[in-house]
Amino acid sequence: MADDFESEDKIEQLNNLPIWMKISEGDIHLVTMKDVQQLFNVMDDGRKGYISGADLMTLQAVDAANLTENDLQELVKDVDKDGNAKCSAEELYHAITSGTIAFNMVKESLRKKEVEIRSYNCEREKLLEWMTMEYETTAALWSLPMTIGSFITFALVANTHIDLFNAWRVHNALEEQFPVLQLPYKFKVVDVPTLITWTREHYLPIIFRQDPIYDPLPGRVAHQNQMITGVRFAKFYRNPVDCPLTSSVLRDVYNSRSGTCFLGEMNSSYVPFPYQMSREFLLEQFSQMVEEPWFNEAAQRIEYQMLTYNAMLNLYTLAKLEFTFELDGRMIQRFQHESFQAEPYLSVTSLIPDIMFLLVSLRSVYVNLKEVIPAVMQGLDGLINYLSFWKVVEWISLLFGVGCFVMWMTVYSQITAELPLEISKLPKRAFDEAVRAKGEYLDLSEISEIMSIREITEVLDDIMTVGNSIRDNHEIMRNMFALNFVALILRFFKSFTTNPRLDVVIQTIVDCTPNVAHFFIVYFSLFVSFAFAGHFLFGSFVEGYSSVIASLFTRYRSAMTFEILNEMPVGHQILAYTWVWAYELLMPSLILSMLIGIVFGSYYAIQSRAGDPVTLWTQVRKAVQTAAETRNFMSLWSLIVALEDDDYPAHPQKIVTAKSLKKAFEKERMTRQNAEYLVRKTVEYIKVNLDQPVLDLPDAVKMIGNSFNIMQKNEEILEQSVITPQQADKNPVGILHTPVEAETSDNPLDVLEKGISNLTDLLSELQQSHASVLETMKTKLVQERMVTLQRQHRLRGLLDEFKSRVVRAQRGIGRLKSFVDTADFGSIAHVPEQLENDLMRCFGSRPALAREGLQPSQVNHLERQCQELLGQLNELAGEFKSLVDGQPTIWELWSKCRSRSGGR
Repeated sequence: MADDFESEDKIEQLNNLPIWMKISEGDIHLVTMKDVQQLFNVMDDGRKGYISGADLMTLQAVDAANLTENDLQELVKDVDKDGNAKCSAEELYHAITSGTIAFNMVKESLRKKEVEIRSYNCEREKLLEWMTMEYETTAALWSLPMTIGSFITFALVANTHIDLFNAWRVHNALEEQFPVLQLPYKFKVVDVPTLITWTREHYLPIIFRQDPIYDPLPGRVAHQNQMITGVRFAKFYRNPVDCPLTSSVLRDVYNSRSGTCFLGEMNSSYVPFPYQMSREFLLEQFSQMVEEPWFNEAAQRIEYQMLTYNAMLNLYTLAKLEFTFELDGRMIQRFQHESFQAEPYLSVTSLIPDIMFLLVSLRSVYVNLKEVIPAVMQGLDGLINYLSFWKVVEWISLLFGVGCFVMWMTVYSQITAELPLEISKLPKRAFDEAVRAKGEYLDLSEISEIMSIREITEVLDDIMTVGNSIRDNHEIMRNMFALNFVALILRFFKSFTTNPRLDVVIQTIVDCTPNVAHFFIVYFSLFVSFAFAGHFLFGSFVEGYSSVIASLFTRYRSAMTFEILNEMPVGHQILAYTWVWAYELLMPSLILSMLIGIVFGSYYAIQSRAGDPVTLWTQVRKAVQTAAETRNFMSLWSLIVALEDDDYPAHPQKIVTAKSLKKAFEKERMTRQNAEYLVRKTVEYIKVNLDQPVLDLPDAVKMIGNSFNIMQKNEEILEQSVITPQQADKNPVGILHTPVEAETSDNPLDVLEKGISNLTDLLSELQQSHASVLETMKTKLVQERMVTLQRQHRLRGLLDEFKSRVVRAQRGIGRLKSFVDTADFGSIAHVPEQLENDLMRCFGSRPALAREGLQPSQVNHLERQCQELLGQLNELAGEFKSLVDGQPTIWELWSKCRSRSGGR
């Protein structure tokens, strides 16, 4: 027992030695004398100063050594060259670093341990890798028609519920009615006085034309657009507060009356202008607003709001003229309008795109939920593994599409429920009937008889408030629709990754992204520098360069003109020309050309690596075949989630076989065909993607280090060849058998010359031996060739004989067929029975048998044969309906007849 413990302790010490790590990695050149000395000390447990070959063979039990029996045998040969069966530490060092085992280890490390592929098992990681690749490819492939369906149905929904073509027509008509910026110069709106003048002399007369001949219907603008209520003037103003100045002198300079600025809380004020009221009263009401003054310096923004309805086009339009008073004294004019359908589902066919889009969206959500639920059931790790980039993109697109539909339903409820409810509160028909009955438009008292001004103001405010809310939501919905199409672009990118031909573009973008990113660092630095220079050169002349952000956009969108440059001083013109020339020569011509080169370089590289990839329709056909083959198999995603579970993996073993895989998923009732399919496909995937070993820089370092060891070994051989002639008198029986003179010279050159001569002789002997072996091989090859020709000739003769026999057999079958066609088997059916009767009559008694020299047993035997013959003839008569059925019986009968005749 003590010896066992000592042996186990010794093996443990050997396993912990650092030399094995260097040997296993092929770093033989890193093995030092210290490493070998540690190995020698552990093996020399008796401290004898040497170890034997048997001690070296015990290294088979050391797992860390990873040495085979052949390796150790070669090591024993290298250490025992002197034949004393003893090995010192120096001999062991030279054997390990420059012996046969060193070369074997280097070759093994340079091969980099090629992977052994077996057809019946694989690694669990490779199985997961193939299943993940197969699942992602299949999912992306099948998501392409779903993405196309989502795009088509969403485009139909968007174009059905947002009539942009008719909206543009209405907006263009309204803009022509209100030529704000096309007015004569003296009426150009630049401040409050010009705004008041333009409103009194142009805006109100255009809106409220009230011409009974050319405008018989009250409230019409732009020919077919009917005002719902009229016009509402809205003012947004701020309360006065103390100016944010620390100096009272500056406050008094700015506002000596109160020292206040209009920077307080934002308020609003609304004034309605019903279109049924006479134009004189409307102008008078506007004059009262001017005198109030309603247009005061506190106003930050003034809006002329108008809600119209066009029954011909089924459109509401909220038009808004906006005048914003900037703090710098400018007044900015904007004409904004938003049109939305009054009855979105006027036609039943408008429901079809919505239903199709909902079905496609629900289908996509269902498919993704089938993946999310198993991942969530595996905990946080499963959810993290599920949330890849493309999965996040797909979920964002799906949720955004559903959000767009929810937003549309909100707008739809406002259009069809809230807005008609508020419009119904206004007695519009009564107002219009009063205008038609009177023949002209109403005054204040006549309108008040139908509804008080306060009530009209409240109803108009409610209508315009709902209209503005619909307008804002409709604008948000349009923007959401636009963003959803961008999300669909990303989904298309995900679907395109499944096909190598489509993936070329995606891989080009991915491949050139780092270079493009570095390019844009340089480009943006130069571009920003030019934009800042343009900002300080032209900021006081050109509005586009007045701010830094505007300079960036203007520099990207436009070029400088001579009109702008000529307005500058002469000194600035020189700088401006230099700036323009430098930018045009450097940025568009040189830098952007480099960007095109980067992109095209990546494209050609990706396309060349792709080779001749499979087409999309071929891939679809294979996917359909795979789907049919794996119809009853377990879901790949369920298998991936179960195998990737870190806490409780379904298959914890590293090596996967069909049997172990089927056992791991026995509860899920995995079939044997399913398990074999997974293992088989994984093995095929490994074979296709197996990388051949490639030598790299560390391999080169190993080769250099081991080359040094080879030189050491050659040096030892050379020294040995020099020493051998000197010791020839002591050891006359040598390898080289070279006669040595009795007295050797002590001159080193002579010694070296003799060693080289011995090597030359040895090489000559090897060359002669090689030539003789080569000649022998040639002779053997000639003999083998002659034997092969003889065998070939004999085989050809046998084949010819077999062919002739087949021909004769065919002829015999033809003759037999003609015989059978003419034979009458019914006429010979009584022959066996007649033979039996004749035999009994002739040989029915013992004297008769004795006279014929027969025995009773022979008669019985003949009788049995006759009975068999009778049975065969009866069977032949019953079954002989065709030649094919009768051939075996005829041949058997013919053979028996011949045997009978031969015996007789």
